[in-house]
Amino acid sequence: MLAVVAALYDRNWVEAERRWCLAFAREPVPAMVRFHYSPFFLEPLGRYAESLANLEPALAAEPLYLLGRVVRATGLCAVGRMDEGLAEFELVCRVDPQFAPAVGYLAREYALAGRLDEARTFAERAYASVPHHPNAAGMLAGILERMGDRDRARSILEAHGRERAWSLPRARAEAALACDRADVAIDYLADAVAARDPGVWLLFAGSARALLRATRRWPAVRASLHLPPDIP
Repeated sequence: MLAVVAALYDRNWVEAERRWCLAFAREPVPAMVRFHYSPFFLEPLGRYAESLANLEPALAAEPLYLLGRVVRATGLCAVGRMDEGLAEFELVCRVDPQFAPAVGYLAREYALAGRLDEARTFAERAYASVPHHPNAAGMLAGILERMGDRDRARSILEAHGRERAWSLPRARAEAALACDRADVAIDYLADAVAARDPGVWLLFAGSARALLRATRRWPAVRASLHLPPDIP
């Protein structure tokens, strides 16, 4: 957990790596260590092949840890293995049809693929499960705006919690992603980063990663996250 804090809150990747080395120093490595290592260290550094390999023994030990399967699914989508990633999401949804992380990411992947009816179905489910979550609110608002229901989209964002400075910018970034407007999303994401949002990496999960990293503002955001300049 100290390694997670070093990465997500301090954005000190050197210190995070040192702490991860300590966490991996003794065998057997607990599955939960691996489940945190992939999304909170390897993936932000663009090390997706390592991330997917790291998850294999963890899922072999804990095959019903659904959040771990969601991390695997987003990693597969991020490297272009979309069919496998979507199949993993759908497997999770068969186990728990209301599991918000899987349902929400499915909504995003379908939205980015232009499959808006399916995207809205999953976004509605995610929002019903966790209406106060910025990504769930933003995704549904963005899909609704894209489908022409601007009044409801606006009301969802206006009602979204403002108790944290980063919550609304992250929701607006998610909404822009749903509208396939990565250049707008990265602007809101930059606001969330400036507000010390530890959850910005949720926006980079899956195929959205490539879209956001191709924007004009990505180099500045990368620098503010203290990531090395050669991150793929």
